[in-house]
Amino acid sequence: MNLAIVKQIALLRKRPLLALAAVMIVAAALQVFVSLYQQPMLEKTRSAWLQQRAAEGRGAAMLSRDLVFKNGQADFIKFKESIYPKNQFARFVAEIYEAVGRNNLEVSSISYKPDLNKESNLLQYSLGLSLVGNYTQLKKFIGDLDNTGNLLHIDSLSLTVQASKSDLVQLQVQLTAYFRMEAQ
Repeated sequence: MNLAIVKQIALLRKRPLLALAAVMIVAAALQVFVSLYQQPMLEKTRSAWLQQRAAEGRGAAMLSRDLVFKNGQADFIKFKESIYPKNQFARFVAEIYEAVGRNNLEVSSISYKPDLNKESNLLQYSLGLSLVGNYTQLKKFIGDLDNTGNLLHIDSLSLTVQASKSDLVQLQVQLTAYFRMEAQ
C-alpha cells in the first residue's frame, strides 16, 4: 500500500479510526494502571496473608501433643455428657411432642424400638413418627428436631399429600436417637 491510499482511507473513515484510537488509549491506560498499581498491591496483600497464615501455623505447632490430647479428651467428655442417659427417654419424647405442639401438627402415630449398640455402648431408639400439617409447619418441625438437645439422626423422610384440594401433608419420619447406658 502506498501512503496516498492510507491518507484517503483515514479521511473517509475518521469516526471508526478515532474510536479505535480511543479504545487503544484506554487499553494502554488500563495496562499501566494494572502494572504500576494493582499488581504491587496484590503482591503486598498476598505476602501479608501468607505471613499471617505461617504465623498461625507456627502457633498451632507450638502446642504440645499432651495439651492437644487433653483438649481432645475434654471435648469428647463434653460430647458424651451431652447425650441423654437412657432414663431420659421420656424427656426426649416430651421434647418431640413440644416441637409438634409449637408447629400445630397432628400426630397420627409414633413408634419406637430400642436396640443396644455394643460397639459404642449406646442405647439407640429407632423412632417412627407420622405427622399431619401444612408444608411450612412440617418444615419448621424438622428444623426444631435439631434443637431437641439429644443426639439424633434422621434416617428418612416421606411426604404425602392428604387430598388434592387440601394443603395438608403427611410426614413420615424415621429417626434414630442415642442414649447413654450409664447415668453420669
